[in-house]
Amino acid sequence: MNENYDFSEFDKEFKPQQGIRPALDTLPAHAYDFEILAAALTRAQNGDAICNLGLKVNGAAVVQHTYWLTRQIGFDRLGYDCGVLGIEVAAPLSRNIPAAVKRLPGLKFKGTKTSRPGKDKTYHDLNITMRTGGKSMPSDTGAF
Repeated sequence: MNENYDFSEFDKEFKPQQGIRPALDTLPAHAYDFEILAAALTRAQNGDAICNLGLKVNGAAVVQHTYWLTRQIGFDRLGYDCGVLGIEVAAPLSRNIPAAVKRLPGLKFKGTKTSRPGKDKTYHDLNITMRTGGKSMPSDTGAF
């Protein structure tokens, strides 16, 4: 089979990268056991600051959960969830949020995935209810 394909429209922005994880919205609303494989502060395509978590669900599937750090509620939620996981976060956030995020990989917890209707779309939330077990060894397959 000797076909010609024109993929030139993708040449300019081509950046080889590992596959993108499915998002939390791929899970049905339910309670799950989670393990944080990776945690990273980064920027979304629009430039917004975000915190991405790579989560192993019930010891099998891996999904991504994102905290949008563009409004107070995003910082409050991340700080609260870190507290539930045993990592206290206080001001100044510019120093303490990055330090807390570095401590997240390997932590295990029970949580519930919920969905709620919005004006134009459905929002998917992760409610961390309690830390479980000890800290496992970090996984080299969870990096962002």
